[in-house]
Amino acid sequence: MSEPAGILGGTFDPPHWGHLTAAREIRKALGLAEVFLMPNRIPPHKPPATASDADRLAMIRLICGEYPEFRCLDTEIRRQGSSYLADTLLLLRQEPLFKSRGIIFIIGADSLQTLHTWSRPGVILENCSLAVACRPGYSLSTVSDLVRARLTCQEDFDPGRSGQILLLDTSPMDISSTFLRAHPETISPMTVPEPVAAYIRKHHLYHHD
Repeated sequence: MSEPAGILGGTFDPPHWGHLTAAREIRKALGLAEVFLMPNRIPPHKPPATASDADRLAMIRLICGEYPEFRCLDTEIRRQGSSYLADTLLLLRQEPLFKSRGIIFIIGADSLQTLHTWSRPGVILENCSLAVACRPGYSLSTVSDLVRARLTCQEDFDPGRSGQILLLDTSPMDISSTFLRAHPETISPMTVPEPVAAYIRKHHLYHHD
Protein backbone atom coordinates (compact mmCIF):
# COMPACT_ATOMS: atom_id res chain seq x y z
CA MET A 1 0.00 0.00 0.00
CA SER A 2 1.23 3.49 -0.84
CA GLU A 3 2.02 5.94 1.94
CA PRO A 4 -0.98 7.81 3.35
CA ALA A 5 -2.09 11.17 1.95
CA GLY A 6 -3.17 14.15 4.00
CA ILE A 7 -5.91 16.36 2.58
CA LEU A 8 -7.00 19.78 3.80
CA GLY A 9 -10.21 21.00 2.22
CA GLY A 10 -11.83 24.38 2.48
CA THR A 11 -13.19 27.40 0.72
CA PHE A 12 -9.75 29.06 0.89
CA ASP A 13 -11.26 32.50 0.31
CA PRO A 14 -8.40 33.41 0.72
CA PRO A 15 -5.99 30.70 1.94
CA HIS A 16 -3.97 31.98 4.90
CA TRP A 17 -1.24 31.02 7.34
CA GLY A 18 -3.76 29.60 9.81
CA HIS A 19 -4.68 26.92 7.27
CA LEU A 20 -1.10 26.18 6.31
CA THR A 21 0.40 26.17 9.80
CA ALA A 22 -2.13 23.61 11.04
CA ALA A 23 -1.54 21.46 7.95
CA ARG A 24 2.23 21.63 8.40
CA GLU A 25 2.07 20.69 12.07
CA ILE A 26 -0.24 17.74 11.41
CA ARG A 27 1.91 16.60 8.49
CA LYS A 28 4.96 16.58 10.76
CA ALA A 29 3.16 14.88 13.66
CA LEU A 30 1.92 12.04 11.44
CA GLY A 31 5.01 11.76 9.24
CA LEU A 32 3.14 12.54 6.02
CA ALA A 33 5.15 13.27 2.90
CA GLU A 34 2.65 15.84 1.66
CA VAL A 35 -0.70 17.49 2.24
CA PHE A 36 -3.12 18.07 -0.63
CA LEU A 37 -4.96 21.41 -0.53
CA MET A 38 -8.45 20.98 -1.97
CA PRO A 39 -10.62 24.07 -2.54
CA ASN A 40 -14.32 23.30 -2.60
CA ARG A 41 -16.69 24.59 -5.25
CA ILE A 42 -19.92 25.09 -3.30
CA PRO A 43 -19.46 24.68 0.48
CA PRO A 44 -22.54 22.96 1.96
CA HIS A 45 -22.22 24.56 5.41
CA LYS A 46 -21.01 28.06 4.52
CA PRO A 47 -22.00 30.97 2.27
CA PRO A 48 -20.64 30.83 -1.30
CA ALA A 49 -17.10 32.02 -1.86
CA THR A 50 -16.43 35.66 -2.70
CA ALA A 51 -13.51 34.94 -5.05
CA SER A 52 -14.13 32.89 -8.18
CA ASP A 53 -13.29 29.20 -8.45
CA ALA A 54 -10.47 30.12 -10.84
CA ASP A 55 -8.97 32.68 -8.44
CA ARG A 56 -9.11 30.38 -5.43
CA LEU A 57 -7.57 27.53 -7.40
CA ALA A 58 -4.85 29.87 -8.69
CA MET A 59 -3.97 30.93 -5.12
CA ILE A 60 -3.69 27.30 -4.03
CA ARG A 61 -1.46 26.52 -7.02
CA LEU A 62 0.81 29.43 -6.11
CA ILE A 63 1.17 28.04 -2.59
CA CYS A 64 2.00 24.59 -3.92
CA GLY A 65 4.57 26.05 -6.29
CA GLU A 66 6.27 27.84 -3.40
CA TYR A 67 6.07 25.14 -0.71
CA PRO A 68 6.78 21.58 -1.91
CA GLU A 69 5.07 19.91 1.06
CA PHE A 70 1.72 20.97 -0.43
CA ARG A 71 0.00 19.69 -3.57
CA CYS A 72 -3.10 21.04 -5.29
CA LEU A 73 -6.21 18.86 -5.60
CA ASP A 74 -8.95 20.26 -7.85
CA THR A 75 -11.47 17.41 -7.50
CA GLU A 76 -14.20 19.52 -5.91
CA ILE A 77 -13.66 22.55 -8.14
CA ARG A 78 -14.14 20.32 -11.21
CA ARG A 79 -17.31 18.68 -9.91
CA GLN A 80 -20.73 20.26 -10.33
CA GLY A 81 -23.00 20.85 -7.35
CA SER A 82 -22.30 21.13 -3.64
CA SER A 83 -18.96 19.84 -2.37
CA TYR A 84 -20.06 17.04 -0.05
CA LEU A 85 -17.04 15.27 1.42
CA ALA A 86 -18.68 11.84 1.21
CA ASP A 87 -19.08 12.24 -2.56
CA THR A 88 -15.53 13.54 -2.92
CA LEU A 89 -14.00 10.61 -1.06
CA LEU A 90 -15.90 8.10 -3.19
CA LEU A 91 -14.54 9.83 -6.29
CA LEU A 92 -11.00 9.89 -4.92
CA ARG A 93 -11.18 6.16 -4.20
CA GLN A 94 -11.64 5.63 -7.94
CA GLU A 95 -8.46 7.56 -8.82
CA PRO A 96 -5.14 5.70 -9.05
CA LEU A 97 -3.44 8.29 -6.84
CA PHE A 98 -5.74 7.53 -3.88
CA LYS A 99 -7.23 4.11 -4.59
CA SER A 100 -4.86 2.17 -2.35
CA ARG A 101 -3.74 4.93 0.03
CA GLY A 102 -4.84 5.78 3.49
CA ILE A 103 -6.50 9.20 3.44
CA ILE A 104 -6.21 11.51 6.42
CA PHE A 105 -8.62 14.40 6.10
CA ILE A 106 -7.70 17.45 8.18
CA ILE A 107 -10.50 19.43 9.81
CA GLY A 108 -10.81 22.03 12.55
CA ALA A 109 -12.25 21.37 15.97
CA ASP A 110 -15.30 23.48 15.08
CA SER A 111 -16.11 21.07 12.24
CA LEU A 112 -15.76 18.09 14.57
CA GLN A 113 -18.63 19.44 16.67
CA THR A 114 -20.99 19.22 13.68
CA LEU A 115 -19.64 16.10 11.99
CA HIS A 116 -22.79 14.10 12.79
CA THR A 117 -24.84 16.62 10.74
CA TRP A 118 -22.71 16.24 7.59
CA SER A 119 -24.02 14.28 4.62
CA ARG A 120 -23.39 10.55 5.22
CA PRO A 121 -20.77 10.76 7.98
CA GLY A 122 -20.55 6.97 7.96
CA VAL A 123 -19.37 7.02 4.35
CA ILE A 124 -16.78 9.66 5.27
CA LEU A 125 -15.35 7.52 8.04
CA GLU A 126 -15.35 4.41 5.86
CA ASN A 127 -13.05 6.15 3.41
CA CYS A 128 -10.71 8.26 5.54
CA SER A 129 -9.53 9.03 9.03
CA LEU A 130 -9.80 12.51 10.50
CA ALA A 131 -6.95 14.54 11.96
CA VAL A 132 -8.43 17.38 13.96
CA ALA A 133 -6.55 20.65 14.44
CA CYS A 134 -7.32 21.69 18.02
CA ARG A 135 -6.28 24.43 20.34
CA PRO A 136 -4.65 23.30 23.62
CA GLY A 137 -7.35 22.57 26.20
CA TYR A 138 -10.02 21.81 23.60
CA SER A 139 -13.13 20.32 25.21
CA LEU A 140 -14.97 17.23 23.94
CA SER A 141 -18.04 18.00 26.02
CA THR A 142 -20.35 18.61 23.05
CA VAL A 143 -19.14 16.13 20.43
CA SER A 144 -21.50 13.43 19.17
CA ASP A 145 -21.45 9.74 20.12
CA LEU A 146 -20.22 9.05 16.58
CA VAL A 147 -17.09 11.07 17.33
CA ARG A 148 -16.54 9.57 20.79
CA ALA A 149 -16.67 6.06 19.39
CA ARG A 150 -13.95 6.81 16.85
CA LEU A 151 -11.46 8.76 18.97
CA THR A 152 -7.94 7.35 18.82
CA CYS A 153 -4.78 8.27 20.70
CA GLN A 154 -1.71 9.07 18.63
CA GLU A 155 0.12 5.96 19.79
CA ASP A 156 -2.65 3.75 18.36
CA PHE A 157 -3.30 5.81 15.23
CA ASP A 158 -2.69 3.87 12.00
CA PRO A 159 -2.29 6.31 9.06
CA GLY A 160 -3.22 3.59 6.59
CA ARG A 161 -6.58 2.77 8.19
CA SER A 162 -9.91 4.57 7.87
CA GLY A 163 -12.43 5.32 10.58
CA GLN A 164 -10.20 6.91 13.20
CA ILE A 165 -10.43 10.41 14.69
CA LEU A 166 -7.25 11.88 16.13
CA LEU A 167 -7.06 15.18 18.02
CA LEU A 168 -3.80 17.10 17.63
CA ASP A 169 -2.88 20.35 19.35
CA THR A 170 -1.84 22.96 16.80
CA SER A 171 -0.44 26.44 17.22
CA PRO A 172 -3.16 29.06 17.71
CA MET A 173 -3.25 31.69 14.95
CA ASP A 174 -5.79 34.46 15.13
CA ILE A 175 -6.45 34.64 11.38
CA SER A 176 -9.70 33.99 9.54
CA SER A 177 -10.68 34.29 5.90
CA THR A 178 -13.83 36.14 6.95
CA PHE A 179 -11.78 38.83 8.68
CA LEU A 180 -9.33 39.12 5.77
CA ARG A 181 -12.19 39.61 3.30
CA ALA A 182 -13.77 42.28 5.49
CA HIS A 183 -10.43 44.00 6.13
CA PRO A 184 -8.37 43.57 2.96
CA GLU A 185 -5.82 46.06 4.27
CA THR A 186 -4.65 43.30 6.65
CA ILE A 187 -3.77 40.99 3.74
CA SER A 188 0.02 40.85 3.70
CA PRO A 189 2.80 38.22 3.86
CA MET A 190 2.16 38.18 7.62
CA THR A 191 -1.35 36.76 7.14
CA VAL A 192 -1.13 34.94 3.79
CA PRO A 193 1.81 33.55 1.79
CA GLU A 194 3.57 36.26 -0.21
CA PRO A 195 2.56 34.86 -3.64
CA VAL A 196 -1.07 34.91 -2.50
CA ALA A 197 -0.79 38.48 -1.24
CA ALA A 198 0.70 39.51 -4.60
CA TYR A 199 -2.06 37.71 -6.51
CA ILE A 200 -4.78 39.40 -4.45
CA ARG A 201 -3.23 42.81 -5.09
CA LYS A 202 -2.78 42.16 -8.81
CA HIS A 203 -6.37 40.98 -9.32
CA HIS A 204 -7.96 43.43 -6.85
CA LEU A 205 -9.65 40.67 -4.87
CA TYR A 206 -11.66 41.57 -1.75
CA HIS A 207 -11.29 45.32 -2.29
CA HIS A 208 -14.31 47.32 -1.23
CA ASP A 209 -15.65 50.08 -3.47
